[in-house]
Amino acid sequence: PSTRGTVFVNYFDREYIAIPELLKEKGYYTYSMHANTGEFWNRNTMHKNLGYDKFYSKDSYIIDETIGLGLSDKSFFKQSIDIMKDIKEKEGTPYYGLLIMLTNHTPFSDLELMDEYPTTIDVDMQDICASELEKTLNMHGCDKACMVLMDVKTGKIRAMVNLSKDENGVYSERDESDNMAISDLSTPGSTFKTMSLMIALENNICDTDDIISTGKGEYYFRGVRITDSNYKKGGHGDISVTNVLAQSSNIGVMKIINEAYSKYPEKFIKQVYNTGFAKDIELMLPNAQQPRLPDPKSEKWSHISLMWMSIGYESLIPPIYTLNFYNAIANNGVMVRPYIVEKIVSPDDEVKYFDTKVTNSSICSTSTLRKMQHMLRMVVESDSGTANMINNVRLPIAGKTGTAILPGGGDQISFCGYFPADNPKYSAIVVVKRPKTRAGAGHICARTFYRAAKKIYAMDLKENIANFEELPDSDNIPIVKYGNASEVKSSLKKLNYKVKSTNANWVSLTYDEDAFVPKEVTIIDGLVPNVTGMAAVDALYLLEKSGLRVMMYGSGKGVSQSIPPGQKVKKGDTIHIKLSI
Repeated sequence: PSTRGTVFVNYFDREYIAIPELLKEKGYYTYSMHANTGEFWNRNTMHKNLGYDKFYSKDSYIIDETIGLGLSDKSFFKQSIDIMKDIKEKEGTPYYGLLIMLTNHTPFSDLELMDEYPTTIDVDMQDICASELEKTLNMHGCDKACMVLMDVKTGKIRAMVNLSKDENGVYSERDESDNMAISDLSTPGSTFKTMSLMIALENNICDTDDIISTGKGEYYFRGVRITDSNYKKGGHGDISVTNVLAQSSNIGVMKIINEAYSKYPEKFIKQVYNTGFAKDIELMLPNAQQPRLPDPKSEKWSHISLMWMSIGYESLIPPIYTLNFYNAIANNGVMVRPYIVEKIVSPDDEVKYFDTKVTNSSICSTSTLRKMQHMLRMVVESDSGTANMINNVRLPIAGKTGTAILPGGGDQISFCGYFPADNPKYSAIVVVKRPKTRAGAGHICARTFYRAAKKIYAMDLKENIANFEELPDSDNIPIVKYGNASEVKSSLKKLNYKVKSTNANWVSLTYDEDAFVPKEVTIIDGLVPNVTGMAAVDALYLLEKSGLRVMMYGSGKGVSQSIPPGQKVKKGDTIHIKLSI
């Protein structure tokens, strides 16, 4: 089994000894059947590599009855039999076939009969979002992540993906109690700035062209030091309200909200509630949570709570609620309830249908709405926008990046938006917890959003995905194994990556904005070094140099060692190192 990612995506280029290949050598015609899209999960390529002469995918079937994620098993078998009759007649040889069904595939939502409880999930869109999110996690690493795709006009959830890492380091969908998209209560960070500025615009506190002084990126509010992300580079200086959002200035948003609402914070919070943002959306899924906003009357409220709330702290908000708010902006101010179950049939055959439900006909005035739609486009289209790396004329996107520091350390990063920006059809949110690289929300979450969006948009238009622009190569920022500083630096420079200078011999690296930052790894003579995460060649060099005999298993970087680091070396002892890609 794969210890990282999935075999079909990560190891499709290996040679496999498989039953279809062996039977082909004996004169059999081999084929596989699965009424799903061939390109997703790399099936077209992988089935061929396993030795199948032909893969009959969704294009070979008429989708005349859908249960759960796709074509019902009943229709699938019926149509497959007709195809198999043609195979027997045309090939005239023994044949071997594999039939992969869909009806018993998640999501089930603890419902007993899928045909009695049809969902809004689109199998192709679910596959797209799942494969793109997994690609991101394998590239950047994280604790867990989710992606939700929503139909702007109707509120139908077209995809809902929740991935987390198991004890073997593999990302997969876990049980429904761990549905991050609907149950994770955490601070959203900068995606909440959109709400703050919308309220300020609606109350004529500011306008999009007003200039806000953010200084050199460092500011003190009532004795508390606040910084913008680029304060080490001199800050944003004087910028417009539009650029406060596009460049995600903490100082800019805090200044606007604090000056307007510091004496009456309850007025600001009331207007958040008035949008319908925190209203229960009644998803009918287990463990669904509602937003928890701070209360100025609570003992926990402090003199800086309003400022922190304005940039996405002190509130606990499940990702689905953030998406619902952005969807309302895309839907010309109309907030509709997200839903995933279309109907329920009771034991006595009573049917309850679920359809589009408007929960707020107007979250703000038309004037404010148009300004917010423009500002969210500038996050992507402006040269200084935090998501400008996904700017694409062919597929205009509007949205906002978000970063929040989590309790216990690490970041939660996100991107929430909609596409196409000039005539929105879908909205989506991508949230990643504790990424191992410091590439940021734009490079990680916004890029995931874009890759999924262009596939979904191309599918809707029935266009070739090759017509859409590829992202720059910087999308593939590697998770770097630590090791010898000069060799690591040389390898990265060959890939055109910047590496900050260091005098250390052994280093680990993190990616921060536009360069890798080395951190010295201390190696003490006479003590067993920590080689977890180190490339095999460097681990071997250090361990043998210390006087140990080394046995390695697998390939890639070290993931475990039999003698714990820091112990005194006993020369001649054997240490066993497990490697993994």
